Amino acid sequence: MYEGRVSVDQNEISEGSLSLLLRNVGFMDEAMYKCSAITPDGRGESTIKLIVEDSEMPQVQFGKIDEEDVAICVSKGWYFAPNVTWLDRGEKDLSNHSTVEILEEQMNGLYRVYSVLKYPVKLNEKYVCHIKETDQNYKPFRMIRRYPSKYKPQGKSESCAPHHKQVSIH
Repeated sequence: MYEGRVSVDQNEISEGSLSLLLRNVGFMDEAMYKCSAITPDGRGESTIKLIVEDSEMPQVQFGKIDEEDVAICVSKGWYFAPNVTWLDRGEKDLSNHSTVEILEEQMNGLYRVYSVLKYPVKLNEKYVCHIKETDQNYKPFRMIRRYPSKYKPQGKSESCAPHHKQVSIH
């Protein structure tokens, strides 16, 4: 069950610290874990509850900010700060025309991403919000692609602010 996924940092042990790393965590790994260590100087024990949450499917839509048509992508629940890429129908990278805010959620330490594509957005065009998360070794382990749904007028541009989350998924 854990073979090949568990490791201990041997360098920390000589410093009196012990870290247990579990890789490729899935929903089946959610449980209480107990870590015990015995050395010539004594013993120690720690218990931790692992809660596994999946990232939220990105919410993507067309919108308006300052009278300009834009595409907006919002997602939360990322373990590491994700990378956001915007692509057009032909897979051309439009990321230079976008802004990305990555915010750490205070309560759980997960990240939330909010990105706005300000490329001359055409409402009849297809755009892709591609979110890729990498681990500490920069190896990709989760990617999600979503397409914007049609814009529905909302009156004020403030409704597109990240804290309102008034976006729809098709």
